[in-house]
Amino acid sequence: MFERDDSELHCAALYQNANLELNVPMVLYREKTPRYFDALKNLLTLAADDAATDSRTSEFTDGYLAENNIGAMLDVPVCVFGKMVGVLCHEHIGSTRHWTDEERIFSCAIAALASQALEHRRLNQLELERNRALFFDSVTGVANRALLLDRLSQRIHAGESAALLVVDIDRFDHVQQAIGTEDADAVLVAMVDRLASIVTMDHIGRLGNDEFAIIVPSDSPMLEAMKVGAQIQSAIAEPISLGAQEIVLSASIGIVMNIKPYHEASDCLRDASIALSAAIQSGRGGQQVFTPGMDELAKNA
Repeated sequence: MFERDDSELHCAALYQNANLELNVPMVLYREKTPRYFDALKNLLTLAADDAATDSRTSEFTDGYLAENNIGAMLDVPVCVFGKMVGVLCHEHIGSTRHWTDEERIFSCAIAALASQALEHRRLNQLELERNRALFFDSVTGVANRALLLDRLSQRIHAGESAALLVVDIDRFDHVQQAIGTEDADAVLVAMVDRLASIVTMDHIGRLGNDEFAIIVPSDSPMLEAMKVGAQIQSAIAEPISLGAQEIVLSASIGIVMNIKPYHEASDCLRDASIALSAAIQSGRGGQQVFTPGMDELAKNA
């Protein structure tokens, strides 16, 4: 497979006498064999009946060919979406030999299968990356708002018992201005690591810059919500070392004690956010449980 801007060809797998070796420490360099590298770009197959005398492969004579007793070579480029990414090499050990048309066609077919497999893998990777960009926060790796709402909705429609917490890191915007975006992102990652020590990662979602939502499944969601909330506040209050400085933070939390009465995840999240606003207005660093009528107070505020 090609690496370093196509200037090196690394052996990814080697079959010899039906034995397979992976990641063989064998590298071909363009600077040492430029004719071979150039020939690969212009041919469907590189068939060298006498590898030692063929101008396209003779650069290997004193090294690779002699070391491995190779007499003939049949190499076929492997492409992914039109770009050559590697080479399928057939090497005849011992004497020279003539490569037939059937052998060339067969080699091309095998290379085409390899190309299809690599393209399929790349498409799968792109799909995973696309889904990750759509549903996961790029900084912390937790679910974004859309995925969090989807997970919450599934639990609501399944009639599960759980609490919902919305956590705000107090005055994080001031911290971000003071230390810069890169260090602030590092702080957020550290915060998520602490949250993940209390609840599982798939129960955490990032709603905004400094806001996180946490689903707390429990048969006793009221008690569990208060316990988890206290654990979160204690974890966030632990100092964070960032270079020579130490950062101390606090968190305000809004809580919906049980998601069961809700029909829509967005309504549940809205009420938890209303409770969070009440907690912040009460002086930050506290917890506030959503109660009926609190939404009307929020509208009139």
